[in-house]
Amino acid sequence: MGSKVSKDKIKRQKRSEQIDEELKKQAEAYKKEVKLLVLGTGESGKSTFIKQIQILFQNGFGPQDFKIYRNVIRHNLIDHTKVLIKGTRKLDIPLLQENNKLAQKFLKEAQLVKGQIPSDTISNIKRLWNDPALKITFNSRSELQIPDTKGLFLDDLDRITASNYQPTNNDILSCRIPTTGVRMLSFDHKGSPWRVIDVGGQRSERRKWIHHFDNVSVTFMLLP
Repeated sequence: MGSKVSKDKIKRQKRSEQIDEELKKQAEAYKKEVKLLVLGTGESGKSTFIKQIQILFQNGFGPQDFKIYRNVIRHNLIDHTKVLIKGTRKLDIPLLQENNKLAQKFLKEAQLVKGQIPSDTISNIKRLWNDPALKITFNSRSELQIPDTKGLFLDDLDRITASNYQPTNNDILSCRIPTTGVRMLSFDHKGSPWRVIDVGGQRSERRKWIHHFDNVSVTFMLLP
């Protein structure tokens, strides 16, 4: 009996030593880690910055990323068209008469599009983007705080809606997808482990920022 107790005690002691050694290694690695906290309000370019880090230090995007961004970019076409139609109204720039009803119908029906974009919706986007009023509105985008990327995807409508479309890095950098929650990127750079923390910039997300300031090496704040 005594021998069995002694063996169990030795096993527990070895296990305890292994745990202590692992914790020690983790603590040493944690000291070397560079923790970069990226903050910024909506439309500040924070998501673009994070995607650039992924391209530079995480070997870019994988098949699952391309699948997600392909859908996001295609739906950006709808969002961009809606923004420009509303912009024509704010700036009092009249659409061609034959496009007035189409624009009203588009604003009403576009929000119902989920998943794959119907061919008639694509045709309507093309027709509306060819209306001089939307082009004038886009050229006056500074008055409406419309980013340059609104025109980028609309100019490439045929390429982006093709069945074999594969997003380029530039497409992914230019697409608009709001950050919600917290996203972390981990990588090694010049022998040091880095952890980049991206916190959602929408107003409802900002209350979460305070929870991520502990042991931060660098705070990077982007302004719109």
